[in-house]
Amino acid sequence: MKAYFKAGIFLLVAIHSSAQDSALLTIDNVPRATRIDEDEPFRDHFSLKETALYLDRASLAWQKQKKCVTCHTNMPYLMARPALETIQKDSGEVRVFFENYLSEHWEIGSKPPEKPYEAVVVATALTFNDVQKNGRLSKATLKTLDLMWTTQREDGGWEWIKCGWAPMEIDDHFGVTLAALAVGFAPDTYDETPAASAGKKKIRRYLRENPAHSLHHRIMLAWASIRF
Repeated sequence: MKAYFKAGIFLLVAIHSSAQDSALLTIDNVPRATRIDEDEPFRDHFSLKETALYLDRASLAWQKQKKCVTCHTNMPYLMARPALETIQKDSGEVRVFFENYLSEHWEIGSKPPEKPYEAVVVATALTFNDVQKNGRLSKATLKTLDLMWTTQREDGGWEWIKCGWAPMEIDDHFGVTLAALAVGFAPDTYDETPAASAGKKKIRRYLRENPAHSLHHRIMLAWASIRF
């Protein structure tokens, strides 16, 4: 049954490959992001393809204009985008951008990240992307996960960006649950490595001493608890 299902997907992709390729969004051709208007007209039917293209536009435009990884834009994009791969191909440029963070921002001179939270954002995105694509952690993902623990504080948290954008960028709690998700969903018994085992103990201590103060944070805890 699985073989027939996969064969059907491959056939569907082959049939529509020319249409998908013509609509492929890249850094070069992505339009500049525009303000979301509440008066925009509604579609007359649901379209997964348009959903994928919308996500591609938003993430590529952010990457092109801002040139940074964020927990509110391209991180969740990279975590979720493989689910739509059979509907609409993506350029893969967001994945490459995240992988290059390791070599272009952190491995130069072996300096630790100046912004500790970035290691959590990149590691979480790459882990979820790997799990859905091939079920294995890439070398870049493994290195970033290991780097993530070196930026963890003794109290179990990470110094998080706080720019007043609720619920993701207002406190340290969100970053801790992201790290818990990353290590919890990482395959190949990564959570049993010395660095991950020590980091998990600190995460548990932080979460015991810093209860979730909002519904969003409680939902993040419930999600992480599935695998952590």
